[in-house]
Amino acid sequence: MKATKLLPFIVILLVLVGLIVMRDDKNEGQTIATQTKLERLVADGVTVEDIERVELFAAGQETEKVTIKRDGESWKVAGDFDAPADKEKVDDYVKALVGLQGEPRAKDVSAEALKDYQLGDDEAFRVQAFKGSDAVVDVLVGKAPDFNTVFLRKAGDDQVFVESANPRRDAGVNGPEMSESPTAKHWMDLDIMDLTDQRITKIDLKTPDKALTFVQEEIPAPAVEASEEGAEPAPAPAPKYEWKLTAGGLNSTFKQAGLDRILNRMKNMAAQNIVDPAKKAEYGLEPPAFTLALDVEGEDKPVRIHVGKPEGSDNAYLHLPDAEEDVVYDIVNYNFEQLFPKGSELFELGGIQMEKEALMEIEIQQPKGAVHLVKAGEDWAVQTPDIGQDAQGAIVTSLVNAITSWTAEDYVDVPVGDWTAERF
Repeated sequence: MKATKLLPFIVILLVLVGLIVMRDDKNEGQTIATQTKLERLVADGVTVEDIERVELFAAGQETEKVTIKRDGESWKVAGDFDAPADKEKVDDYVKALVGLQGEPRAKDVSAEALKDYQLGDDEAFRVQAFKGSDAVVDVLVGKAPDFNTVFLRKAGDDQVFVESANPRRDAGVNGPEMSESPTAKHWMDLDIMDLTDQRITKIDLKTPDKALTFVQEEIPAPAVEASEEGAEPAPAPAPKYEWKLTAGGLNSTFKQAGLDRILNRMKNMAAQNIVDPAKKAEYGLEPPAFTLALDVEGEDKPVRIHVGKPEGSDNAYLHLPDAEEDVVYDIVNYNFEQLFPKGSELFELGGIQMEKEALMEIEIQQPKGAVHLVKAGEDWAVQTPDIGQDAQGAIVTSLVNAITSWTAEDYVDVPVGDWTAERF
């Protein structure tokens, strides 16, 4: 084909390219809301600072609603004990609520048709945000077709919108059943303390059967050789520290790894829940059986930690008696065992180490009666109680193995007098 015949096609192509460029230039700078004509789902002029209270509940579950209320610069999960809320999480949620904009999906939707979107009054998740007594945000949240979209409508309105922000999911409710209620725990500030950037210099640890004091001491710096005349003086080396056991324990030698586990757990710890501070006696906190007192660099007084471990409970309860807010934290047993380890985690406790062949006789005294075993050759015989039965070989072997390699797990060292009472 000759070039002259191609010329009209080239001109058409250039025109089309120009139109595309002009369209893109025209749309440049426009927001998605402008291009898709999103509608604001919140009362005009409402700002984040206006919101004083947020209420969340599933349809038909209004008695189980979660209420978050502003308390100065902070937030509280309203209820019997007004637990502190996670400020960053609530602030982000309120910001998202105030910014809700939906893409119109359907208008004048009948009550029956709303069920297709799970937006009926009797099935949708409801979110309300108040300025004073006025609900300036009042939306129903329905089905989420995918992770990036959800159906919404304003309360009392029959128009359905599509939004990318999902207030139900962000409230911690992810299940397919729309009757699932939100939980107060999702909003609680469960961070107990953060000492990661501060140096702990002293630890007093007390349990019902032992008391220990560890002190961090500076290691003397080696002597610095004198600089030559006219030379810049050598910079002073950074101080180094080591921990010393100054009270309690079996001797001055301890396992640094065990102490490090205590330090690491105290520096940054979170709870699994917050419970009613009016029930401290029930949680073993009046008086506390387990206590810690920390000297922290830069702090004028010790950081006191009280912990209760009710008999038979899998969890422990932690309270900071000097904190501004009266909060009792529910902590998992693992955290408790890290804070108050058994003696074998801190000290070499020793035990029994002997050859199995050297063990010839075992006598056990117990409330249910005595047991007396005697070795005859390679076999063991039960002399007491005399019931005319041979000894069970596997059980006796396990008993012999335990006795000949027994190592103590803990120790009891109750101090005379309450020598650290003023710190706890």
